[in-house]
Amino acid sequence: MLANRFNDAVLLDFKKKFTLSQRNLDDYNNIAFALSKNGNQKVGIELLKQIISKFPDRTVAYLNLADSYWNIGEKDKAINNYKEYLSLMKTQKKDFKKIPRYVHSRIESK
Repeated sequence: MLANRFNDAVLLDFKKKFTLSQRNLDDYNNIAFALSKNGNQKVGIELLKQIISKFPDRTVAYLNLADSYWNIGEKDKAINNYKEYLSLMKTQKKDFKKIPRYVHSRIESK
């Protein structure tokens, strides 16, 4: 399984071979999301942080990062990223119906 093989050395090699760009942004995000969902949150978080660093308006990356933090128990970091996700949804005039219901309840859980 991909998540089991993606350690720090593989991540470094991956990032060297596939430099993050606008062209592969969706692929990076999808890989980070899949890794986080399959038990490798550390690598998923690393990739998502890289995406946000280079593309700070990438709305879905904040949601995925927040979910990853939430799943490893880092609730404060998760809530901060959920708030940033909501802020970007508003400023970018995105469809609020696409916001997962759990986002608001997780923010309010603090």
